Amino acid sequence: LGEREIRRLYEQLYDQLLGSGDADVVEEDPTSGMDDDDDGASSSSSDSNGGRNERATRLDSNLSGGGTETKLAKSRRCFQGGELEGIKEDLARLVLSRKILICLDDVCRMEDAKWFLFGTRSDGNNNFEDTPHRVLITTRIPGLVGPSITHEVFVRIFSEHEAVKLLLTAAGRRPNGLPKVSPVFAQARIIVKGCGNSPLALRIAGGMLRSRNRNWTLSSPAWKLLVEQCRTSL
Repeated sequence: LGEREIRRLYEQLYDQLLGSGDADVVEEDPTSGMDDDDDGASSSSSDSNGGRNERATRLDSNLSGGGTETKLAKSRRCFQGGELEGIKEDLARLVLSRKILICLDDVCRMEDAKWFLFGTRSDGNNNFEDTPHRVLITTRIPGLVGPSITHEVFVRIFSEHEAVKLLLTAAGRRPNGLPKVSPVFAQARIIVKGCGNSPLALRIAGGMLRSRNRNWTLSSPAWKLLVEQCRTSL
């Protein structure tokens, strides 16, 4: 993530905190809009404690009193200057006191995720302070975050039968009781392989079928085209 993108995500995070009070979910995607070109990003620094305290005071004052539109306008100015570490410290003071869930989706570099990990204070004996907020990280890289205070959950890949059921359900069919030797299952296997058993890809493929022809059959052009495209991609 470039500096400009981090500032934008910080601004979005703060705006959601400001606009929804005790928000339940604040979603950030550290891989969306990745841009290493930081032209136009402010490079001014505020490394003195006075500068940080002044910015923190502005953030706190924005959370209390005044209209929402006025608060949002003020908040945007808070993220245009100053060093990122200082802004993160100020945001942490607000995040750590709220019961919110921050979702970081499809993370591939901890260097990006670290900007949104706020509650990592320890007493020196590896006993970390418990805070109301939580961070959910999804990644394709096992052990990316490391042991520390994380609880890692492995999500297995769909079996072929599960993937076929998801595809047909998304396409508007009821797959319960469908035999594996049926023509529908045989052709659906090709689509499943072409989609790499990905739940997102299967939902999209099924949704395309459903939107084109809710009463599709194996002879429907939309089904034939999807099967052929997936067959050629294998």
